[in-house]
Amino acid sequence: MSKLLPSAAYRTEPIEEQNDQRQMAYQSILQSILSLEYAPAKKLGEQELAELLGVSRTPVHDALLKLQRERLADIPPRRGAFVSFLSEERIRNGMWLQEKITLSVLHRYFMDHIEKKRLLPLSGLLRQAEKRLEEGTECYSSAMDSFYELLFQLPGCCQHLRQSLRYASGDFLRCLRLAQREPSLCRLQLTLHRCLISALEQRNGEEACRIYCAVLSLLEERLPALIKCYPDYFCS
Repeated sequence: MSKLLPSAAYRTEPIEEQNDQRQMAYQSILQSILSLEYAPAKKLGEQELAELLGVSRTPVHDALLKLQRERLADIPPRRGAFVSFLSEERIRNGMWLQEKITLSVLHRYFMDHIEKKRLLPLSGLLRQAEKRLEEGTECYSSAMDSFYELLFQLPGCCQHLRQSLRYASGDFLRCLRLAQREPSLCRLQLTLHRCLISALEQRNGEEACRIYCAVLSLLEERLPALIKCYPDYFCS
């Protein structure tokens, strides 16, 4: 009686490696979508992405299904996958979620009595963002991503919230990238974030929260103009 063999996938790739490849494919495609490297309506071909990432098609397929659940990819029957269009409703929902979670993180700065010297790296990242703006708005956006990563990290137990926001407010983050293509908005953001750090240093929680809401208002005020300027990015 012949001995049954496991499938080729399981012979050649341990479960852990399959999971690593699935997560790597997901994170890579997610970042390309959030950064607008993959613009709305771009076709997401499984074979092309698999070759680009150096994995089989299975991790890419699984990543695209996850992105579909997060409303960042559309997979119509028999047409393949595409980057989803931006939705004004999802942008506003994401904005609401960003406000609630980020304000809760800012409150933790005062509950945990974070010392002023621990805020110095945040000021350093803002100076870096200002320098990166001279290189281009895309460089600036990446620097501001680092700023918020640290902002959520300092209270000690909020890093997972940053990841949750990335998964739950993808359209908001993409819209923010669009808005940051405007250097004048970037400079306004820098000014407000300096004021935010100053409020944290002075332990003025009410002012810190007010300033963050002003940061969000910059995007909300520009949303109609962004929809008009980038009609191919938004669903009708």
